[in-house]
Amino acid sequence: HPAFVDNTWVAGVCRIFNTATPCPDRDLPPLSFSSCTWPTSMARLATIALPRETQIEKRVKIWLLTNTPSPYQVEFFRAINEACANGLEVRFMSAQHRGCPCAELLASPFSYQVLKGYGPNWWSGAFRFHPLAVRECRHSEADLFVLSGQYTSLTFVACVSAVIRRKRHAPKTPALVYWLEPPWPEDYAPPWGRSVCARSRILVEVRKLMLRKMLHRADRVIGIGSRAVEAYQPFVSSQECLDNVPYHIATERFSAVDACRVARLRQEMGWDNSVVFLFSGSLIERKGVDLLLNAFAQIGRCHNNAVLAFLGDGPLRAQLEASASAILADSKRVYFLGQKSQDYLPLVYNAADIFVFPTRYDGWGVVVNEACAAGLPVIATDACGAARDLVQNGVNGFVINRDDIGGLMAKMRFFLENPHQIKAFGAKSSQIISEYTLVKGARKFVASCERAARGRRQSSVCS
Repeated sequence: HPAFVDNTWVAGVCRIFNTATPCPDRDLPPLSFSSCTWPTSMARLATIALPRETQIEKRVKIWLLTNTPSPYQVEFFRAINEACANGLEVRFMSAQHRGCPCAELLASPFSYQVLKGYGPNWWSGAFRFHPLAVRECRHSEADLFVLSGQYTSLTFVACVSAVIRRKRHAPKTPALVYWLEPPWPEDYAPPWGRSVCARSRILVEVRKLMLRKMLHRADRVIGIGSRAVEAYQPFVSSQECLDNVPYHIATERFSAVDACRVARLRQEMGWDNSVVFLFSGSLIERKGVDLLLNAFAQIGRCHNNAVLAFLGDGPLRAQLEASASAILADSKRVYFLGQKSQDYLPLVYNAADIFVFPTRYDGWGVVVNEACAAGLPVIATDACGAARDLVQNGVNGFVINRDDIGGLMAKMRFFLENPHQIKAFGAKSSQIISEYTLVKGARKFVASCERAARGRRQSSVCS
């Protein structure tokens, strides 16, 4: 208050800020000193001094529906909740991810609820019906609804119907946003495929029709990666309502690993003089693990220093172990590390030299984020959504065709014959992943939600 501050000092502060003009793009009157304008001037001064990303009058309240509490989604939701000032509410359709509860969920600061589902026992949690989600879509006071996960599930479709019906009868209805991975490829119907659409051309057309109707009514569609954005372009009412926000991870967990611990692990595993190829994921046919083992068996005959490590578990493990013993003269060069805790993953990644992900289909593939954060070159297939955004051919790795064992062998052999390129490629991976941190991803996601909510409010006013 002017009564307690020297007039000369106050006038000097005002003069400095008026000269500095920290926000020249904003039409603000100059700070002035008088007994009546001092509180207003100080409030304006506080606004000017804040970073632009914090100068938001009101953060949106986001209600988000998704399948399961996977560890990488939970940590991303934490960052989103912080970016929207604790305005995130998450509804999970299942309490477990891949049959295991998510320990990270218990300590999460955001509001969440695991919904009770109804349906046959052989249905997964995502495909059961969750009436509470539909009820909240009818009555919640959130600024917008974000629907993610299985868009063909009963709950997803019912929630879409509830919001659209609410829009029809109430102009001030919250915005409707979809956050989706790319759909299953129409032309890919492998014998092991679990997707019903992968086995029926009629159902493919039904799915396309359903997608067109759902996405056309959306206020915004957020694609999980560039491939998803391209896939949904034909179905949206306007290209301006499409955003690209893939999964982001805590990259510092993988980049800031103690070098002594890494050296100790390599020594314990006997990898000191080896070139270690690492795979991470479920040991299932969709991930292409059988293809990887066969490729390694062929190149391993000429390169005795090559090692292959499978990080993860799954129904094909016993078959892969038997195959490794049958087709490799030295099966001890293939390691099955099993399922590891989230805290242990960064150490294993940093102990490897090259990451290989020969998946036959992955909407995104967050393991590629992890490999890049650990500074590894990446060999991935074009069936991996993350490869489109995170892998640059000949720069930080290679993108090969799905089921191309010859191409996979050639790229693995490249690093064995050019070991000096491993660090150079890995450095590029670190550079690329620096744009995919949790903070940056959360800001993109919240900004997209704010655009959807703002657009919805404007259309409500116009109507």
